[in-house]
Amino acid sequence: LLERADEAFDSRAYDEALGRYQAIHLAARSGGIKDVATEAAAQTSTILALRGDLEESDRWMGFAENEATTLKRDSWSRVLLARGVRAWKRSESQLARGTFIELYNYCRLHGQSARAIQAANMAAVVSLGEDQLDWSLRAIEAAQTVGDPKWEAPLWTSHAWLLDDRERFDDAVRAFERARELTNEADVTPLGKLQTDWAYAHGLRTVGRLAEARQLLERANTITHSIYVAKPTARAAEWLGRILWELGEIDAAEGDKERARERFHAARQKHVEAGATQAAPQLLADLDERIAALDRPPTVRRIPPKRRDG
Repeated sequence: LLERADEAFDSRAYDEALGRYQAIHLAARSGGIKDVATEAAAQTSTILALRGDLEESDRWMGFAENEATTLKRDSWSRVLLARGVRAWKRSESQLARGTFIELYNYCRLHGQSARAIQAANMAAVVSLGEDQLDWSLRAIEAAQTVGDPKWEAPLWTSHAWLLDDRERFDDAVRAFERARELTNEADVTPLGKLQTDWAYAHGLRTVGRLAEARQLLERANTITHSIYVAKPTARAAEWLGRILWELGEIDAAEGDKERARERFHAARQKHVEAGATQAAPQLLADLDERIAALDRPPTVRRIPPKRRDG
């Protein structure tokens, strides 16, 4: 039951995972299985913290910590994860960082590779400067010990965006390329593979390889559009918007402002359809600014917002 709940959690199906963990906790408590009850309570606390419901997260953390012990490896590592996430959501970055590093060391010591990956990745999220890059690479190294490209690929993507943020574009495009190679080896959905194509194309654009970027994006646009037509979900609409935005950036870089404007407006429509008005208003504001900037003299190269969840 825990494995099924973990699968839902790892795929970010938080509603399903929350219901499963809470049911497991109640069943385990009534059956006297204290370590399982602790694990389920800790995971419930983590999800509630991720949602911003810190008061309810505290209540479930109390259930978890009541029976927590370092001798129970699975339950203790889940408690540490919950503590780190709760500190992060309270903007207590140093406490969160210290907790994630503690979790990483504990998991490495006890051979818990999957949670070590998670810990290093979260340590990167709450770190700054070169330390952030170091922890990002540690997450990748931990994933390499598992030997599953599905674990490693999104970590390379995250690392590439960190390099991109630092304008280390040559290094970033190589990281995007590695993520794409691993994704093509992994058992992921067609739309999941197209996301890495989009990210790699973004990287190609930033290093001036516009023709390659356009070719990749036009292909991605055709496939994503066919997915959208078959099943017009918000997720498909969002990725059509991202691809169209990136194509617009190439048009703008090549001097075709009218084509760029057309792409940007089409991208905006898809983002609105995907729910960005409520879920990502800043993204729409950035896109509106990008449209307005087409009529102003160019100053610096504009790079569109990035997707951070995988």
